[in-house]
Amino acid sequence: AMLITSRHSSKLTTVTLALGLILSQPVVAEEPATIATFNIAQQPLGQALNQLAEQANMSLIADASLLKNLQASALYGQKTVHDALMQTLQGTTITAEIVGNTIILKAAVTTAASVAPAVKRQPSSANSENQQDIDMTTAVSAPSRALKLRQGTADLHDNIDKSIMAKDPFANVDNYVQFLSLQYYFLKDVAALYEHSELSKHIDDLVSRRRLGLLEQDFADLKQPLPSSSLTPLIDNNTDLATALGWLYVVEGSKVGAAMLGKQVQARLHYTGEFAARYLAGPGAGRGSAWRHLVQLIDTIELTQAQEQALIDGARQAFSRFQLYQAQVYS
Repeated sequence: AMLITSRHSSKLTTVTLALGLILSQPVVAEEPATIATFNIAQQPLGQALNQLAEQANMSLIADASLLKNLQASALYGQKTVHDALMQTLQGTTITAEIVGNTIILKAAVTTAASVAPAVKRQPSSANSENQQDIDMTTAVSAPSRALKLRQGTADLHDNIDKSIMAKDPFANVDNYVQFLSLQYYFLKDVAALYEHSELSKHIDDLVSRRRLGLLEQDFADLKQPLPSSSLTPLIDNNTDLATALGWLYVVEGSKVGAAMLGKQVQARLHYTGEFAARYLAGPGAGRGSAWRHLVQLIDTIELTQAQEQALIDGARQAFSRFQLYQAQVYS
């Protein structure tokens, strides 16, 4: 049976994205990426996708058998349809293709590489030379370890995402400095991850993934002093590998939604990767491959049952730590 949702009218508005583990890059096509406000609770995947399509004023075509017995995490806030699909389908073996105003869902060829869906935007034939497929990761058969990790932290991530977005971090310079301060506290706290001897054995470019220096340059551009925290970091070189990997999952995951945030900063505050928004600009095109490598590592590294739990516990600790700094910044 085919699950088809007709288009409904809805107000399209600008996008704001918080600290995200959303595997996203802006969809490149012949027209601006469709943006909508989503208010979708955690529920069966089929129902969530119907609501997503309705709220985006798009049609949905899918084989209902693909969606059977699958659950979707909550989705809130203003996002591109591409990003909304990436978040909703993450951890499934389903890919999405956007053709005009229609979302087409298909079964993906599964590998052990990742847990994120491929989302593809199909341009018109007149602009076929501009076609760029958004396929930052390939799908994996559930349940994978990374999927369990995502599901085991979804409540904390969703809470953080909504609460930061509510602060409108790019409305003015003061709000933006608060946002940067929150990121700085957290990245300073986890700096030891990027020198962790066990992690470095599995991730060759671990040191080069650091973004703390970019944040420091942003503060210098804005002529703002660096924030100072009285909290003692929870992570050091003696942290066990599984726990450290869980923390790194959270820290590195925040990079993949940063490209969209950078566009918002540029549009609203006129800051760029060369001035005051270096942190959000980050490594550019290398984001997807770096994240894919990390997720593949999480799925393939040998861990005991106790270490698998430590992996989830570490990620939850990282999110909770971020929330602690969030309360400190926005108190």
